[in-house]
Amino acid sequence: MPPPDYIVTDAGSNFTGKEFHLCATSMAVCVKNIPVEAHWSIGLVERYHALLRRSYEIIYQELKGESLSRDNILQMAVKSINDTAGPNRLIPTLLVFGAFPRMTQLDPPALSIIQRASAIRKAMEEISKLKAKFKVNDALNHRNGPETSQVHELPLNSVVLVWREAKSGKPGKWKGPHTLIGIEDETCLIELPSGPTKFRSTSVRPYYNIAEISKNNDNDNSTNGESNNTGKDESKMSINTNSNDNDNKPQVSGQKTSQTEQQMTAPRRNQPRTRKLPARSTI
Repeated sequence: MPPPDYIVTDAGSNFTGKEFHLCATSMAVCVKNIPVEAHWSIGLVERYHALLRRSYEIIYQELKGESLSRDNILQMAVKSINDTAGPNRLIPTLLVFGAFPRMTQLDPPALSIIQRASAIRKAMEEISKLKAKFKVNDALNHRNGPETSQVHELPLNSVVLVWREAKSGKPGKWKGPHTLIGIEDETCLIELPSGPTKFRSTSVRPYYNIAEISKNNDNDNSTNGESNNTGKDESKMSINTNSNDNDNKPQVSGQKTSQTEQQMTAPRRNQPRTRKLPARSTI
């Protein structure tokens, strides 16, 4: 088989060295180093190794009494994986040979072959369970992925925190602050005391300085207070001008109303007197 097109490695010093990269490029192989503290991003290689190790352990426990070498057990583990459908519903054996080899039913096989077949069958069942679990976890991760938009919106030379794992039995911590040098897709380049280091965007978050935040809040409050004071002064001036206008307006309106009342009322007439005079006496 020819060499692979890509090799995905962790951030170990033996893989990040120039000698390893030169040997890989001489064979037209592209080397991709995963970021620090991102073991899950190594891709299908680690997942394939997990399945292979699990099938190897099952076959080893089932054939513990048999005199089989570890190489034979490893070959049986590889065969159990190749004969099982993967997450993409493809069987490697069918893709390569075009047929699925089966055991004949005419002649009964030997006892050792039956034991090996049962061990391989158990390993295949366990592999199917692991692949189903992987598909469920992959679907959940796609639906509820981490939010990294804040990291992508940060300008260069921003101050950030990075997630560093602790020793076994101890929880990890966010450490920093450090300077963000660059971002390429989901890989962030962080300036550490040991030099520029690559981190996954899920292991980086912005660093918020409490003193600066309180200072900005004070500045915002002061500007809001000044705007409120200017608004109050303007409202007072408008009220005073309105009161002055109102003071002048009633005098004019009073004069106008008195004139209109004189024009509208009818002139007074002398009403006739109805007083009776005493009657004259006749002689």
